[in-house]
Order: sequence, then structure tokens, then C-alpha cells
Amino acid sequence: MLVGCNNSDDTFMGLLYQLADVQEEKREEMFQTWLNKKEKAPIIENNKVFFIYQNVKDVSVFVSGEMNSWKPDADQMMRIIGTSYYYFEQSYPADARVEYKFVVEGEYILDPLNEQTSAGGYGSNSLILMPEYKFPAEILVNRFQNYTRIDTFVFNSNILPGERNVFIYSHPLADNNSPIIIFNDGADYLNFGLTNTVLDNLIEKDKIPACHAFFVNPGNRMKEYWLNDDYHKLLFDELIPKLKQDYKFTSDNKIFVGGVSLGGLTAYHSLKKYSSQIDGVFGQSPSFWLDSLQIIDELRDVDLDDTKLFFDYGLFEEDSYDSTVIEFFKQKSKSFQFEKYNEGHAWGNWMGHLDSALIYLLTERKGI
Repeated sequence: MLVGCNNSDDTFMGLLYQLADVQEEKREEMFQTWLNKKEKAPIIENNKVFFIYQNVKDVSVFVSGEMNSWKPDADQMMRIIGTSYYYFEQSYPADARVEYKFVVEGEYILDPLNEQTSAGGYGSNSLILMPEYKFPAEILVNRFQNYTRIDTFVFNSNILPGERNVFIYSHPLADNNSPIIIFNDGADYLNFGLTNTVLDNLIEKDKIPACHAFFVNPGNRMKEYWLNDDYHKLLFDELIPKLKQDYKFTSDNKIFVGGVSLGGLTAYHSLKKYSSQIDGVFGQSPSFWLDSLQIIDELRDVDLDDTKLFFDYGLFEEDSYDSTVIEFFKQKSKSFQFEKYNEGHAWGNWMGHLDSALIYLLTERKGI
């Protein structure tokens, strides 16, 4: 029995207690009146989130998202008797960022009551930003600032035949000796990571030096990024030499390479044979889970003492990182940085924290 509630309690649980004291036929109107007074849904109260879904039918409804590894039937919503509303309660850290969907009769849908969404390679998800989440200001376009134009060229490889697009960012203040950054999953870094905007804003605020960036699209992503030595040859024996020739770069350019997920994994794997050409590597949620033992074995005898290494993970990622790999890289390099956030395996996470990787790699900031 629901007892002990003060009628002045305007919280979600307070509402449920109040509903228990009224006739069932009056609960729908009472709930709707309460909900109309709220600015948005889900309802966030301190560290608690109350997901709300409406359906006049009696259906099975689940919440699926980063917090439960997108399982379709892990967290079932409860129907509020006498209403057309369902709810599910969950607690998250105060600075969390959470992407989710509802699963209604087996179909994934956006939350109809939540206008906030986040785009990614598999479409949009509904989005929750907890009260202490720090919004990444570096992704915002300043209308009074001139932004660097992106050029494109089509690259044909002899090692992995087939055309692929390479997108070129060259800041107006960068010269022939400026740092070079190679991004795997190039188009995604531009479309979902807003990386050209992030670069321009960080340079404008003197947080990183002016630089060149090359965004490389994969041909067959699963094949090329799956610990594939031929992809590394494409980058370092074909593409980078061509870029150096076309842009008249010198031997003084520092070169950094990185990516997300499998793209982060292959960036680290490139150290196997090309560590002498690489000044730093970053991986955002790198997929070391694929074969952490192979990574450690193949890089065990590679000298990474002066190579800057950065990677981060979201704490909502299932099996997000292997502590053995973390410790391995920490011991391999004098310049090592590892960060983790209350977020998931998503572009919203990677976009929001790319600045940490860039600032660490391109400046003299020391790691841990």
C-alpha cells in the first residue's frame, strides 16, 4: 500500500502516491495535468530519471540504451493502473550523457515525449543530459569566426584497390612544418564528430597549434580495421607520402593518427611497423576487446617510450576496457593519457571529448 505521502509533494513518486488515493477513472487526467507542468521528459529528479511512455493499448514496453548495452528486453516499463502511461525508474551519475530508445512490441522507437536526440552512424537516438553534464562548447559555430574549408580528393590504392575519399583540412595559419593528424572513419569524424569545427575553435583559442588534418574513409571497414597490416601500408607507404609531396611537407611535421572503436584499434595497431613515423596515437573507445593479447604481443618489443598515447572510454560501454591493456601502454610510454566518462559507445561521447585527445597530443601537456 502506498502511504505516507504529502499531497504537496510534486515529485514523480509523490504523484504515484497521490494517484493511489484517487479513483482509477480520474488518474489519467491527474497524470496528464501533472505532466503538462513539466518542461520536458524524461523527468529528472536529482540523479533519478523517470522514463515515461504513453500508449492506450496494453503492450510490452522496454527501455533500451547505452546503460544496458542496447538489450531489447532488459528494463521493462510498468503501466500506471488507470492511465495510458508507462514508466521506468533508473539512476545515473550526475554528469552522465545517455542515449536510449523504447522497444514497443519488439520495435525500437524514439521517445515521443523527448525532443532531444543524438545522431550517429545507425540513426538517431533519444538523449538524456544529466544536470551536471558539461556541454562541449568547442562544437559550436561562432558566427563571427571564419572556418576552414574542407577539400576532397579521391585516392586510389595499389595495396587495397578501390577508390576512397580523403577530406583535407589545412588551417590558414598552418605551414609546411605544422602537425598532421590522420583520422580513420574520416567522413564520420566530420559529419558526427564536427571535427573541423572543433579544430578551428581550439586553434582560435590557442589550445592547440594550427595543423593539417586528413580524414580518410575506409573501403571495407570491417576488413581494413580488423588488425589489417595492408591498411597500415596504405596509410604510411602510399597516402602519407603522396600528401607530403602534394603539400610540400617537410620531415619536421609531427604525425598523429587515431579513430573511434575499430578505427582506434587500427590506429594503435599501426605502431607495430610504423612507430618510427608516428609521434602520437589516440583511440576513442578503441576496440581492444577484439584481441587484446595480440595487440600486446605484437607491440611488446616496439619502442614507444617517446610516443604520445591517448585513449578514452565511456563507462556505459560493455566490457569497455581491459586493465591489462591499460597497464601495458602505461608502461610502454612516458606520455600516456587515459580518461573515462559516464557516457556510452557513441559519437556524442567522442565528439564531446575529442578536445582532450587533441590538446594532449598536440601540446606539451603531460599524461598520467
